[in-house]
Amino acid sequence: MVLCEGWTQGAGDLGAARAAGALIKDRSNYRRATVPDHRTMSLSKLQEPVILAQLAGVVGSAVFAVGNFANSSTGVMAVLADSSTTELPLKYQLTIWRRFYERGKAFFAPTAVVSAASYGLVAYLSPALRNSALLSMGLCVTALPFTLFGIGPTNNKLFALEERAKAGETSEAFDKNALGLLNTWRGLNAIRFSLVGLGFLNGHGWVDIFISHNARIVRREISMGGKFS
Repeated sequence: MVLCEGWTQGAGDLGAARAAGALIKDRSNYRRATVPDHRTMSLSKLQEPVILAQLAGVVGSAVFAVGNFANSSTGVMAVLADSSTTELPLKYQLTIWRRFYERGKAFFAPTAVVSAASYGLVAYLSPALRNSALLSMGLCVTALPFTLFGIGPTNNKLFALEERAKAGETSEAFDKNALGLLNTWRGLNAIRFSLVGLGFLNGHGWVDIFISHNARIVRREISMGGKFS
């Protein structure tokens, strides 16, 4: 009788322990399903602005570099460089150059600023990408002082020559000086868009690496039962 009572009590204790274990497990599963993993939440929330900033920097620097390259190789500046065959009067060449310059300044200068700021934001948000992002930012930023101090004096000379050409001034020396300055400007502009182009190539490279790395993180978290929100 005592043995039966002991066995019954032991079985009851074992059943209670199992029930308690099941309850704890159920609560644990419920918590895992309803309470977000703050580590994965913070990771996913951090990735979103980093990726957006990366894309803004890469797209902006690509537009700046490719747009300027296209204009220099097949656009307005290429036509002006071939003016010896078109026999376009110099005063019109200078006027066309100035219109090209003013339109480019209104579009490409903000593009360079946005690209540099975007790369700077990546450097701030992602320590792992900081050095590379700072390099891309520096290359884009360099285009601005280079424009002011490297190309600016040539711009001012061309502006003055355009006004003189409009007033009817012309001579062999005048034409030679103007054509020489236009060629100088083309070379300086090539340096400028090459700087931003290097920023794009650098940024494009680590965007691929970063996205591939994050894809591995997401797959690992999913396999471990993590939940991204």
